Amino acid sequence: MSDGSSGYSATAVSLGYLGGIVYLVSAGVVAIAGTIAVLSGLMPHLPVAGLVAGLLIVGVLSIVFSYLLRHEPNLGLFWGAILVVIALASLGLEFGGFVLGFLLTFVAGILAIVAKLGPLLADRPH
Repeated sequence: MSDGSSGYSATAVSLGYLGGIVYLVSAGVVAIAGTIAVLSGLMPHLPVAGLVAGLLIVGVLSIVFSYLLRHEPNLGLFWGAILVVIALASLGLEFGGFVLGFLLTFVAGILAIVAKLGPLLADRPH
């Protein structure tokens, strides 16, 4: 889970990358399906561009902060908190990237936080 010498959670980094990829894939699916729905008249007022832009931004941010979690592990608590906020903010965008993007990014953020706080909490006297 946590590599003791480097101070970051490799699992959190991997899940963050996967969450970002899911957001990007869901942006493509929404772009295609949304455009078809708008053009066919099924959902003429669907804000396709806004949904796609939001999913792209969330996906890129998830990947960037997962990268920073790996390469700047001393700020892992901060990067983890940002991943949790990104995941929560994405719930309004197509249910967080098919829900899977939300879950992966949220768990990545929690694991990053636990990887930083776990040793601190374990060392305190009871």
